[in-house]
Amino acid sequence: MKKIILTISLAIAILGVSSPASAHSEATPHGVIISTGSEQGLYHKTGQTLCEPLIAKGVKCKAQPSQGSISNLMAIAGDNVTFGMVQSDWQFHVIHTSKKWKGPNLSHLRAIFSLYPEPMQIIAKRDLGIKNWSDLKGRSIDIGHLASGH
Repeated sequence: MKKIILTISLAIAILGVSSPASAHSEATPHGVIISTGSEQGLYHKTGQTLCEPLIAKGVKCKAQPSQGSISNLMAIAGDNVTFGMVQSDWQFHVIHTSKKWKGPNLSHLRAIFSLYPEPMQIIAKRDLGIKNWSDLKGRSIDIGHLASGH
């Protein structure tokens, strides 16, 4: 696992410091900035873990907390970060310029790596009587923070 993290981190450093796409970025003089997710979440911890071997090699790297996927895409669009962690459904909407994406054209973006498959689970209290999808009709569902991409 350490070898995988080191390989990904080095790829980020090489792409983030020397790519033409980031050469004009204001983030480049400050090193590699990875826009992640909430400070308590897995994306942020992953960003910190990716930065560790870079920092050990003398590359400035910062895992920057954010509100999530949409926020990260907007940070990339604004040239505020080197990389952003984005859920695959939002990457799809951006690359294919779907009607769901309301931000600027970012169809030139590409994935560098995938963290993990992300199945969705819906749980409800037993006494609510929810046993299938149709039982959810008319009910509220908490899907996460605004701009998180959930």
